[in-house]
Amino acid sequence: MTQAQIESIQGKGDWKGQHGTMYTFEVSFNDGTTGEANSKTPEPPYKVGDDVYYEVKSDNERWGKKLKISKTAPPPGGFQQFQPAKQDPDKDKKMIRGMCFKVAGMSWACNYKHKQFELPHEVMVKDVIMLAKKYETAYNAWMEE
Repeated sequence: MTQAQIESIQGKGDWKGQHGTMYTFEVSFNDGTTGEANSKTPEPPYKVGDDVYYEVKSDNERWGKKLKISKTAPPPGGFQQFQPAKQDPDKDKKMIRGMCFKVAGMSWACNYKHKQFELPHEVMVKDVIMLAKKYETAYNAWMEE
């Protein structure tokens, strides 16, 4: 992004965008650059005399020069493009185990739905985990067929 001082701002109308009304302004800088920038408000967040940072987003004959203007400096190294998180190599295994645990819990609960019992919570969890392991073993065996 380039840093410059705003010399003039001229409103050029508004238009309906995806996120509401947008207002277009022609902005000139002290370095000789002139182009259009959009704002979500009728008054842009910058004024004549402000030192701002701008970037030319596009420059073509038909639509003219489109600018992105910011009052704050970009972070050191510039703006970073989105980088997806690294994939967990155990993601599939964790998903299968989660599915097996859920099915085991539902199965265990259905078997005891109409019974009154006073089992400690730890016993119930151990039973569900044991059943989930059986489901996981059966699932893995089935996938290898």
